Amino acid sequence: MEHRRAKLSVEGRRLLAARRRARDTVLSRPKAIPMPMPNWWRTINKHVFNPPELRRGARPVLMHVGRRSGTTYRTPLEAHRVADGVVFVLVYGRRSDWARNVLAAGRAHLTIDGTTLELTRPRIVRAEDVWSELGDVPRPPKLLRITECLRADVVT
Repeated sequence: MEHRRAKLSVEGRRLLAARRRARDTVLSRPKAIPMPMPNWWRTINKHVFNPPELRRGARPVLMHVGRRSGTTYRTPLEAHRVADGVVFVLVYGRRSDWARNVLAAGRAHLTIDGTTLELTRPRIVRAEDVWSELGDVPRPPKLLRITECLRADVVT
């Protein structure tokens, strides 16, 4: 069977050309900063690995409020104390749920070894600016392309 292209009217050709231009514009836009880790791994971590971590209680736990639901969430994370606050390495990027919640609320609570700290003024900082403050904390592999951290002040 021979494949024949349907003839388009002038208006149809114009519409098709406009759609192609719109598609090409979207494809040529600079992409948002990608999550360093793949999204499917974030989902596995959230539903498979985090619940046992919360039960064990061996890691710091960030308590934050959902920006839309208002629900309080508990997320086990690596938290690193610095002179005036706490730094979290954004392994999943600034678009991770917990980071977006903390940034939207402007505050959170962090429990480390049974002590709860109130955190304020969360902000995204360049990872290279905080590595020197973290001392002996091992750096994530360059393969992960981690460029940002979340920094928050501790209320005293």
